[in-house]
Amino acid sequence: MARITAIKDVINRDSILIEKRIFNNIDALFAVIADTAVTAHQPLAVKSRHPIPSEQLQRSLMKRATKYPFGTGGGLLLPLAEINEVHEFFAVFVKLTAGQWIKGAPDGELVDLVFALFGPRDSRRSDLRLLATMALALSNRDLRGELREARTIEQIYQALISPIPA
Repeated sequence: MARITAIKDVINRDSILIEKRIFNNIDALFAVIADTAVTAHQPLAVKSRHPIPSEQLQRSLMKRATKYPFGTGGGLLLPLAEINEVHEFFAVFVKLTAGQWIKGAPDGELVDLVFALFGPRDSRRSDLRLLATMALALSNRDLRGELREARTIEQIYQALISPIPA
């Protein structure tokens, strides 16, 4: 498994959803994230030749988010799903439609930005390092503002992979 030190190591343009309208709740959001993960990352991250069903990814997100909720505040949720069948970390980023918020952050705040991480179940120590790296970057108020103002996938991608000013 390659060492991951930045957001650019886990995200690609195909795994960014912008202006996504989710009508129900966090379950519906996680279903959309899981479907996107299957499409954007499956060929690169899966150990076997058999695709992981999106329902399995969704269950992993829900299980982990329920047991170990993690948000950075400021309307951002950062769930991490552990999956036996993957060998590297990957992410899906979702920006909800302007003005739409979903209840589901552990701090009780409403969420409009989600950076979902998926990784191998056997990488606990690297999980924590990666989660800390992502949380530090995404807790930057200016970055969150830039992500909310972005109108294209390319703008979001560039904001996510750019160095964060201290």
